[in-house]
This record gives sequence, C-alpha cells and structure tokens, in this order.
Amino acid sequence: LPVTYYGKPNAVAYRYAEGLLAAQQHNNKGTAVFNRIYAIGDNPRADVRGANNAGPHWFSILVRTGVFNSPESNDRDDPAKLVVPSVVEAVDFALKDTLE
Repeated sequence: LPVTYYGKPNAVAYRYAEGLLAAQQHNNKGTAVFNRIYAIGDNPRADVRGANNAGPHWFSILVRTGVFNSPESNDRDDPAKLVVPSVVEAVDFALKDTLE
C-alpha cells in the first residue's frame, strides 16, 4: 500500500506555500520572482528541516519561543540559518533584510 506524507518537513508543503506566494506576486512576464522566502518556526525537525530542504531561496529562522529551547546556539541535527529569541526578532530581521 503506497503511503503519501503531507505537512512539514515534507517538500510538498513548501512547494504548495511557494505556489500560493507565486500566485500573489508575479513579475512582468507572469512568473514569480523570489530572492528569498523566510520560514519562521520553533521546531528544528519540522520547520527548519523543511525550509533547508525546500531550495536555496528558502531562509530558515528558528525561534526560541516553543519547541526549541535548548541552551545550544542552534540545533545540531537541523541547524537554522538564523536563531532568534522570538517571532518579533525574526520578522524584524526579514523586513530589514528585504529592504537592504
């Protein structure tokens, strides 16, 4: 019996999210242009792993407000590209990074 998995960290969830974003933002030729997509989450094994495997334009941000509360600076098995104390800092980083 074949099994299909959905949800994070499965790539299907990230392709779906990217498709939704692409439907909302198109360039003059009708194709979406993404330099970076920020994935903010608190679970290294789901959120970070999924974003890290979704493609080079995905940028994983791990927040310390939920599942991840290790004293380590980052998760050893699924390290994020950035670790911040909360969602507020993650959004602030994404906004500033986008405007640069």
